[in-house]
Amino acid sequence: MTKSLLYFPWPGVLAAVACILVLVVAGDPVQAWQLNESLVDWLQGYNNKLLLAAMVVMLLVFDFIRFRNAGRAQDLKLKKLNAQLDEFFRSRSALQNKAQKYSGHADKLKLFISDRLLEYIEYDEKFLHFKGIAS
Repeated sequence: MTKSLLYFPWPGVLAAVACILVLVVAGDPVQAWQLNESLVDWLQGYNNKLLLAAMVVMLLVFDFIRFRNAGRAQDLKLKKLNAQLDEFFRSRSALQNKAQKYSGHADKLKLFISDRLLEYIEYDEKFLHFKGIAS
C-alpha cells in the first residue's frame, strides 16, 4: 500500500505572507528604510500592487489545482480499495457457501455409510443366528 499524500499549499501561503509583509513594510514610512528604495517606488503604483496580488492569486489557484488533483487521486485510491474489499467479501462468502455445500454432502455420505454398515451388521447377525440354528 502506498503512502497517502495531501499537499499543504506552501507556495500560495508563502507568497501571500511575503506579499502582505512587503505591502505592510512599504506602507509604513518608519519601516520603509528596510526595503530597497526602488522596490518602495515600484510598490507605490496601483498597477504594480495589482500585479503582485495577481501573482499571489495565481499561486493560490495553482495550489488549489494541485490539491484538487491530489484529492481525485485519493478518491481513485479509495474506490480501488473499496473494490478490493468487496471482492474479498464476495470470495469469502463464496467459500463459505462452498464449505456449507460440501459439509452437507459429507453428512449425507456419513449417513449412507452408517446405513450400509447397519445393514451389514444385521446380515451378519442373521447369518450367525441361522448358522447357529443350522448347526
